[in-house]
Amino acid sequence: MPQLLCEAPETAAEKIVECVSKLHANGIEHGDLSLRNIYVADSGAAGVIDLDGCRICEAPLCRPRRIKEMARVISS
Repeated sequence: MPQLLCEAPETAAEKIVECVSKLHANGIEHGDLSLRNIYVADSGAAGVIDLDGCRICEAPLCRPRRIKEMARVISS
């Protein structure tokens, strides 16, 4: 989290969106995507944890599911 807090909010948000987009492009729905399950490593790479509720769907993930996942992040 320190790396995330040191960056401009736009840069951190871009990294998170890029990470989640890669999951969705490969048909992976996290299922519990919120700020507590997102990290930015010291290297600057973003990632997610707590994958026990994820689902593998047909790739890419359909638009309504992508929107639902991103709405969870925004609401957290």
